[in-house]
Amino acid sequence: MNYGQRIKFFREVSGISANALAKKVGLDPTTIYKIEANDSKPSLGSLKNICEALGISLAEFFAEQNQSDLFCLVGRITTRRPQDSTPL
Repeated sequence: MNYGQRIKFFREVSGISANALAKKVGLDPTTIYKIEANDSKPSLGSLKNICEALGISLAEFFAEQNQSDLFCLVGRITTRRPQDSTPL
């Protein structure tokens, strides 16, 4: 999975629209769509902000994960409450 696909995957698992994610991280929604389509690359700062908004760390984002680890992470994301602000 490339970085754009990973962002889209975690965004969808988190139940956040591209527009809502863009607003949270201070980017234009078009930029989020371009990143997810791999038509644009986010800066490291933008990627960090995106990961924070999605409730994951940069390490988790870049980790090569097998399918069972991914399902575990998805379960942790979907059970988070809005007031949970620390990365997984």
